[in-house]
Amino acid sequence: MSRPTLEVADIVRAAGDSFWDKHKSHFAWVHREVLDAIVRCRTAALGGHRDKCIRCGYLTASYNSCRNRHCPKCQGNARAKWLAAGLALDGSRWIDSSRRFFLPVQVMSRVFRGKFVAGLKQLFAQDKLQFHGSQQHLATPVRFSSFLRQLFRQDWIVYAKPPFGGAEHVLNYLARYTHRVAISNHRLVAFENDRVSFRWKDYAHGDKKKVMTISADEFLRRFLLHVLPKGLVRIRHFGLFANRRRSDALGRCRELLGTTVSIDHPDQSTQLRCPACSGVMLVIERITSAQLYFRPALSLPTPQRCCVDSS
Repeated sequence: MSRPTLEVADIVRAAGDSFWDKHKSHFAWVHREVLDAIVRCRTAALGGHRDKCIRCGYLTASYNSCRNRHCPKCQGNARAKWLAAGLALDGSRWIDSSRRFFLPVQVMSRVFRGKFVAGLKQLFAQDKLQFHGSQQHLATPVRFSSFLRQLFRQDWIVYAKPPFGGAEHVLNYLARYTHRVAISNHRLVAFENDRVSFRWKDYAHGDKKKVMTISADEFLRRFLLHVLPKGLVRIRHFGLFANRRRSDALGRCRELLGTTVSIDHPDQSTQLRCPACSGVMLVIERITSAQLYFRPALSLPTPQRCCVDSS
């Protein structure tokens, strides 16, 4: 994906302080922290690092990222690749799932039946159901309750089929939601005369793509509405990925699968790639913000905004 010409950080730098002075009584300090993090992301304020390709020796340098979960640049690179399978309870062998498995259809059918009947009960209690013709006798509470009991005596059939694109496409689809932010930098069109223009999709009219223009204050207000409160976790891990046993469990999985990750050659799926040979770039030096301030000779070039940050 090409480098965006306009970023949320540019808008925050230009209008963030004046917006905060006027509207800070309506926001919490966590919102200010988000604005500050976005402005400082991949600048000298956070320091930097130098990287070297383990294959061809190519050297490069870039500023560190803020790692804030609301930053468009950071979250654009934080989409994780998910793994799905089971490990034997005794940890002695790897259990492959059936290639036809995604959801237990029978269990899903019962859950759907329960949810559907519960919804009918709620609508009946709220007097939102209408009965006509041969169904008029169900309008009385006694007859309606009897009807609902009959529904539980039959097995419901829920139609399920595999996704057209396969499991990888499903996980990529989910990752766009689990790691998304209020707006991506690539949707921004222009920022002129204190007004921001951005692309949006009109779902009410055939998913037609349109451009909306609003004031910078309104743009920042809408952006901060998507800031999550501290302590709210988007994804909770359990099983193999539980925090207390993740390292040991994944290490055991790799051992059983015959795939190991060495110190010299770590997992390459999320590493920064060399622009010369596509090899893996490893950090060989870290530079603090103080070093950049007091030693101008260490100044780093402006990093590629679309690259994966390896800090």
